[in-house]
Amino acid sequence: MSSHSFIQFADYLGFCHRKITPRHPESNAQCERFMRSLGKAIRASHTQNTCWRQDMYAFLRNYRATIHPSTKQPPCVLFYGRATNIKIPSLPIKTKAKNSHANAKIYDKKAKTKMKDYADSRRNARPSKLQNGDTVLVQQDKTNKFVHYTF
Repeated sequence: MSSHSFIQFADYLGFCHRKITPRHPESNAQCERFMRSLGKAIRASHTQNTCWRQDMYAFLRNYRATIHPSTKQPPCVLFYGRATNIKIPSLPIKTKAKNSHANAKIYDKKAKTKMKDYADSRRNARPSKLQNGDTVLVQQDKTNKFVHYTF
C-alpha cells in the first residue's frame, strides 16, 4: 500500500495513511480475534493432514453464514441479501434485505455502546473537563531510549 500512486492519491485527498491506530491497540481487536480463529482453523487442518485451503474456505463459508452477535444477522445476508446453504444445521432466517441493514446498524450501535460503557467503567474513565484555551501537556513520541523530552 505504499506505492507511488497511492501516496499521490493520499496527498490529493489530504489524508495520512497509517496502518495502525497509535497508542490504541483495542481498536484493532475484532480483526485480531478473527485472524486468531482463522489461524486456528488452518493449524487444525495441518494437524489432520488435510488441504488447508479447502478447510480455510469452509471456515470462511461457515463464518459468513453464522449469525454475528453484534448485528444479529449473518454477514452473507447483509452482503448478498440472502442466506447461503451450509452443512451446519440452523433455522431458516426470514428477513427482508431492506430491513436487515437498518436493524443491523441499530443492533451494532447498541453492542458498541455497551462495549464502550463496559470499557469505560473498567478503566474508571470520566468525561473531560477541558475547554478551549486550557494549557495541557502533550506526550511526545519516544523514538528511542536516548531521546530526552523537552518542554
